Amino acid sequence: NGDYHAVTMADAGLGPVLLLGLGWSFLARAGRPNRWALALALMFGLGAILRTNSGSQLTSLVCFLALVRTLMLLRDHRSLRLCMVAGLLAAAASSLRHLNLPFPLLLLLAFLPGHFRQFGWRGVLRDGVVVGVSWLVFLAPWMAALYASNATPIYPLIKGYHNPAFNFAMPTEGWRQIVETLGGVMLQSQIPAMLAVVPAALLLARDRTVRNVQWAALAGAAIIVASFPAAAPLHMARYIQPTLATACFLALMHLVGDGVLSSRVVRGAIAACVVLGLGHVAVVDVDLLWTEANHTRPLHYSRELIEERLAAYAEGQRQVPAGAPIFVYVSAPFGFDQGRNRILNADEPGPVSPPPGLPFFKGGEAVAAYLQSLGIRHVAFEDYDTAATWCISPAGIDTIVEPLWQPWKPYLFDLMANMRELGRTRRVLYASHGVWVVDLGEPVAQTRAGAALHIP
Repeated sequence: NGDYHAVTMADAGLGPVLLLGLGWSFLARAGRPNRWALALALMFGLGAILRTNSGSQLTSLVCFLALVRTLMLLRDHRSLRLCMVAGLLAAAASSLRHLNLPFPLLLLLAFLPGHFRQFGWRGVLRDGVVVGVSWLVFLAPWMAALYASNATPIYPLIKGYHNPAFNFAMPTEGWRQIVETLGGVMLQSQIPAMLAVVPAALLLARDRTVRNVQWAALAGAAIIVASFPAAAPLHMARYIQPTLATACFLALMHLVGDGVLSSRVVRGAIAACVVLGLGHVAVVDVDLLWTEANHTRPLHYSRELIEERLAAYAEGQRQVPAGAPIFVYVSAPFGFDQGRNRILNADEPGPVSPPPGLPFFKGGEAVAAYLQSLGIRHVAFEDYDTAATWCISPAGIDTIVEPLWQPWKPYLFDLMANMRELGRTRRVLYASHGVWVVDLGEPVAQTRAGAALHIP
């Protein structure tokens, strides 16, 4: 809590260690573990992963690779235990992001021909049923949590967003938008680097299953692009990355195992691709590059401002009784101590909220009544005009050009206005450094104190 690095520690810290272990395992299976290949694996994990607004990019890759390695072990040493582990890994990957759901199934299909040749239809059916049931059993808690919050077990794939105006799966400009999105994806150098390795593996890898995994990854990326066309290009790049990275990493390890990297030309080409991705991450901030290239979104990524806001969140939270839920609409909600209070973050206000739904365009009192009906008495918000991130800033939101966001803007502005209104009409527990914490329990008149707070 209060530290963005703590939020991403498991992904950025533990991920490379697990990736090294998986790389050694793949190479040991081929009988060719060596330092150069493991250094390549470490470079891949530390630098070739696009880290835009997510804490699960490398973790998704690790889950996918662990699933591939487990399926290889299952082919060599068939057992019900390995089938259950495969289901567990598929569930773990799926619960990280709903767009991860198709790829585990495609990986199972990639291994199906080899499994059939070894064990016949009976073996395929038995093992497939065990993997599938295990997948559902281990995924059940995640699905139950989604149903409790959004009345759909796989949000938003089955029911979709409660507000049909906001749907990432709804293309607003048809194939033209998909083509433009792909163009934006290719601006992220990690993606072309991975795509350069995957076709090479299709031609050079001797293991038929490895080639099948490459096809599965390409199919998985295509499914995401085709089913999620309204997402912004930067979103699409990070969504397809773990799928493509799985094929790329597996290809690198197996090309090493097959001795292909003894060729200086091939080795140099792969190293260049990886270094290109490393350089992009180390030198250029992707979000800032996209912003400056399009001259659209004013950013306030000031370290001093963020640290000031985080300290204000902590001080404001101490004014709320421990254990009481807090509804927050702020730049950095991870700054609240979620062990002390239940933090309800309005990450994407408008698309979905607990029934009967967050009221919009009805004023702050309607929002207060809705929150109190859910047992929420406290809200936290900030000075949105000086917000630490563009998506909480009216000026930043007003310059968004992506088609998906156009019907969304009024909802974001309305919630900001409602928070400000509640800051004037309800008891203020904390107001400092651009952060307000408000008690919804008792309405108060617009007093001198309220006016003195200068709520924007």
